[in-house]
Parts: sequence; C-alpha cells; structure tokens
Amino acid sequence: MYRVAAVGGVARAYLAMLHPETNLVGVCDVREDQRTAGKRLCDHQRAWMKPVKPDQGPVHFYADYRTMLDKEKPDLVLIATPDRLHASMTVATLERGAHVWVEKPMCLTLEECAAMVEAARKHKRKVAVNQSVRTTNTLQRILQLRADGRLGTPYYAKANYLHHKDPRVERQDENNINASNPLFPFGSHAIDTVLGVIGDVPEAVTCYAAKKRTSRAYAHPDTMSVHMRFSKGRIGYSLTTAASRRSGGFQIEVYGTKMDVVLDRNVYGDPVVIPDIGFETTPVCMHFFSGRRKRETINFLDYPHGHVASFYRTIEHLIYAMDHDVKSPAMVDVVDGAHVVTVALAAVASAEAGGEPAAPERFDPLPYRGTAAPMREEDYMQGFIRSHYLHRPQQRAIARGERV
Repeated sequence: MYRVAAVGGVARAYLAMLHPETNLVGVCDVREDQRTAGKRLCDHQRAWMKPVKPDQGPVHFYADYRTMLDKEKPDLVLIATPDRLHASMTVATLERGAHVWVEKPMCLTLEECAAMVEAARKHKRKVAVNQSVRTTNTLQRILQLRADGRLGTPYYAKANYLHHKDPRVERQDENNINASNPLFPFGSHAIDTVLGVIGDVPEAVTCYAAKKRTSRAYAHPDTMSVHMRFSKGRIGYSLTTAASRRSGGFQIEVYGTKMDVVLDRNVYGDPVVIPDIGFETTPVCMHFFSGRRKRETINFLDYPHGHVASFYRTIEHLIYAMDHDVKSPAMVDVVDGAHVVTVALAAVASAEAGGEPAAPERFDPLPYRGTAAPMREEDYMQGFIRSHYLHRPQQRAIARGERV
C-alpha cells in the first residue's frame, strides 16, 4: 500500500483514495477554506470507501508542503499548484525519495525542465505528468492501433485545442493558471497529442500567433498555430486558442501508411447525460479509413471522460510504472513532459521572430527495465470509476458545507 500526499488541488486529492493500492495520508493547501472543504470531502470519501478499503486512515492537513513531506514521508506526491511552482516542488519531493504526479504543464522554462529530468534520473524515481488527453479512450485507441501495426507509420498528426474565452485570461497575477502563454495551460494537450502519436520530438518548429479577442491585460497572443517538422519526412500541426466561441473543442487527425483516423468531439450537438449516473458528456465520432472504399465510423461516449477519470488513469499508469518499471504509451513521464514544454518554448520563440523556425531542446529518455506488458485501455478499473460518479452530487454538496 502506497502512502500518498497531495499539494494543492484539494478538490482532487481525495480521489487518491479510489485506488486500491493507495492510502491518502496528507494534503497541503495554503488556503484555509480549501483545507476545510478538503477535510469534509476526505471524511466523506473515507466513510464511503470503508466497506472496500477499511485500512484508509484519517487524512492530515497542512499549510506548508515541506512540513507535510517530512512528517508523513509519502511514497507518492500529487502536485496541483500554480504552474510556476511545479518544478521546485517536484525536485524537493524527488530529493525526499518520493515519486511524483504533477499537473500539466510540467513547468515553464528550459532550466526547470532540465532540473526536473535530472532529479528524476538521479534519485531513480518516476514522474507522471497529467496530460489528460493521452488517457482518453479515443487517443488510446489510436495509440493501440499504432502499437498493433494496424496504423502503420504515422507521417502526419494534427491536434487542435479550442478553449472558450476564459474570464481568467482577462487578468494577470502570479496565481492565475492562465497567466502564461496559451500554449502552456491549453496547447500542451495538443502538442502532447502530436508528439505521442508520432512518437518523436520535432527537429524544427514554426509558429504564427494572433491576438484578437482577449483584453489588453492578457499579455500574450490568444491564438497559436504551430507547425512541427520531424525526421524522416513526418510532420505535425497543432492549433491552440484561448478565445474560441466553442467550448472544449478537440480534434485529432492521424495519417499512417496503413490507416487514417479522424476524430472530432461533437461540440455542436446536445450533451448526452448517462442515465444511471447523471454524468453529462458530448458524443465522439471516430472515422477509420483503411482503403479507398474501406471506412469504419464509430459514434460513442468517451466514458469515463473528464478530470476525474484522467486523474485516476494517470495515477494508474504511474503506479504501474512504479510496480513494474515499465512505461505505457499513454503515460507521460518527466522526459515526455519536458519535450511538450520545449516544443512550446520553441513555438513562442518562433512566433516572436515572425515565424522563423526554432529547434526545441531534446532530452535523453529514462531507462525502463521492466518486462511486464504496458497497460491497455481494458486494464482500467472502469466499474470503480463509474461507481464514484454515483455520489458526485453528494461530494459537491459536502464541499460547500451542506448537509446531505
């Protein structure tokens, strides 16, 4: 049983109790109201889980993460703080001998990338970055097609992340998650998707940027068009906007030597509510083209989808890597996370230079010596996650301090 602690993100920290191999022992948040809400959630989750997980003890709350790490001595630490704090907290945690789950973007500078990769390498600990799109059923199907040889060699990958105009981009402060260039909080999903599908780091990046709909207070472009050139004639493209009139639009196109795959989340259609759990989502349409007259179309709900499912799934991949020393294709480790950041940095540099190509930094991969098979989509505890959704309304009420 792994001892787990969380820094920031109290609303998600209690979800660590869901995994059968983890016990949540500590949560740190500098905000007192969040610690109070977190305690209510954790107490509720502990009582709900008691029949299947009787060993989960009380969760202790802290205002300083170093104190928590030194007292609780966790095996795994979840870091969901403002982006500018990810690197220092990750390095401090690795130095104390714990593995790390960290929110995307992994960090914001090349120096921070190098420090995090070196710390993971030096202390021989695993780091997983919450690039949640990698763990969706849809993208894992594409990755599995590639692993099974049905896709062939992917030579072009396109991923667009269309984020609606967020009120947070109208202000700039050090605690604002959207205070950085949109390629970091939003575009990291699209960039990581392209890198994951191609399975490489581009040799050159060209980017063009526009600023049309955000206020003067937002110091960055709101739309970024990123072109990536890989070795062996492969190319990639991603579009990121923080000012779309659409909400949550995400598209993927992959062209391989044996098959093409096109995915578009139907953001124009009415949301679908899964009846037995009341979870609202939008349908996904995937097209598979394996020949001129060979097309397969699947309309399905990418369930479970959303932050709860992606959080749990990235935890699953990390623990699997900790147990077996093997990396699944859907797991974004510290080197993968660093490459997302270096590509974003190269894109920003290219845009500032008027579209001149820039070369992203590349890091050597970490060794994985395990012999176990990587996790596949069917390995997830889908029923366990599904049962969690049944009492989400109660959780939200409890977090607000209401009686249920």
